[in-house]
Amino acid sequence: RRSVVIDLGCHAGGWSQIILERINREGFVVGVDKVLIEPLENHHFVQGDIQHAATIRKVEELLGGRQANLVLADLAPRMSGSRMDDHLASIDLARSALHWALSFLRHNGTFVTKVFDGASLENFKVQLAQHFAKARVCR
Repeated sequence: RRSVVIDLGCHAGGWSQIILERINREGFVVGVDKVLIEPLENHHFVQGDIQHAATIRKVEELLGGRQANLVLADLAPRMSGSRMDDHLASIDLARSALHWALSFLRHNGTFVTKVFDGASLENFKVQLAQHFAKARVCR
């Protein structure tokens, strides 16, 4: 079975390149970002905001009913300089990425996201545990 991967926040393409190498360019990789990236061979890019329904629809069309093995979200909010505000914005993006994972992942699929550490992290981990057999934090 060919791997299907969704790379949220794929600008500048680094994780997508690694994924393409790991799956020997035989899988289906969709990258999503607000910022345009240089085209990659065997990579399907959608320019858009992950929090907008139009972006989700474009990815649904590209996938054509396929479900992902992996949803990777290397997202960061626009930094405000306030540690708490940046943490909360990061959690908000991670929750949006979780929505993508719940929508597009196949059974026993993997969801990886980046989150800034802070007071809401424990609550987010509880939310993850409701949907995944294993949820862990790596630093």
